[in-house]
Amino acid sequence: MQAESFYHRLQKNVKTRELVDQAARLEKISATNRRKIDKMCRNCFLDPRGFYSKSMMGFVEDAEILLQSSFMPEVKETALKREISKIIRYQKELYGHLLELARELKWYDLSKELSMMIEPELEAIGG
Repeated sequence: MQAESFYHRLQKNVKTRELVDQAARLEKISATNRRKIDKMCRNCFLDPRGFYSKSMMGFVEDAEILLQSSFMPEVKETALKREISKIIRYQKELYGHLLELARELKWYDLSKELSMMIEPELEAIGG
């Protein structure tokens, strides 16, 4: 299950403008970052395929269950806001860990590229 498709489904199934806009923004950021990270990894002769976060997938699954639930719309959307908040916090942590790993391994070119990519993105998602 791809995060991008989750955000797309979220946009189609929520009613409030706030959640629709947030899902659209997160979908765009997620897709952009995936392309950037894949490119950076290839430049460092690393293969990023097959790496995924089981924790992130759990957050997405929880949100998917909420999307399909029969809760009242206001209950569902309030719960979805909490799930999206968890996804955003976890995404920030993942970016931070990736940057720390590159710095610890003294992969200076990669850490510089990651830093230039991650810091503006963290601000964009509420960092």
